[in-house]
Amino acid sequence: AQAPKRLILRIRSRATFGALARAQRFRSGALAVRYVSGENLEFAYSVGRPAGNAVQRNRLRRRLRGAVAIELDLFPSGAYLVSAAPSAQTMTTGELGQAVRALAHRVNQFVEEGTK
Repeated sequence: AQAPKRLILRIRSRATFGALARAQRFRSGALAVRYVSGENLEFAYSVGRPAGNAVQRNRLRRRLRGAVAIELDLFPSGAYLVSAAPSAQTMTTGELGQAVRALAHRVNQFVEEGTK
C-alpha cells in the first residue's frame, strides 16, 4: 500500500499573498520561491509575460506544478509562491525537478535555522 499523498492547497487568502510579498526569496537557477510558515501546504505559481504568450506561460505553470508535486515530501508545511524566469521555458523536466529540489533544500535550511 502506498503512503497517503499530502494535500496541496491553492493560496486564496489576500493576507497570505501579502505575507509572501514580504517574505524572503530563495533562488535556484531560473526558479525562485518565497516561503511563509503555516499549518497547511499551499502553493501559488507566478510566470510573467516575458516568459512567452499565454499558452507558453500556462504550459510552464503546469510543468512547475508537476515538478513540485513529485517533490512534495521535501517541502515543510507553509505557503509558497513559486516563480519562474523566462529561461525556465527551455529547462528539461529533469532540470526543473533538480531546481525544485534545491529550492526545497534551501527552505528546509531556513526553517531549521529559525528553530535553533
